[in-house]
Amino acid sequence: DFETPHRLRVQGRATFDRESPLLKEWVEAKYVVRVEIDRVWVNCPRYIHRYKRVEQSKYVPVAEKETPLALWKRLDIVQEVIPDSERVQAKKEGIVSLPEYEKKVATGDN
Repeated sequence: DFETPHRLRVQGRATFDRESPLLKEWVEAKYVVRVEIDRVWVNCPRYIHRYKRVEQSKYVPVAEKETPLALWKRLDIVQEVIPDSERVQAKKEGIVSLPEYEKKVATGDN
């Protein structure tokens, strides 16, 4: 909830679990992150910026719908280092040059 300034701060140790049965609870999840909490405290609301949610990002996975690849993964300069499956998807969605990427980011079209 980004519209109300109520936050807890949490300090602890995180672990990533690739085999958790909880993975099926989240569309396209690759890991479950577990946090062993050491300390929790209330964050002072005067330092929390208020945001209004306008729409959900097109990059949030939705069941039975292909999630678009992050724009930066479509950059021509990263194609050699991303996983093969993402390279195939990047080609399908269209490879972009750095100037094209910068223009899209500048106009919010990312």
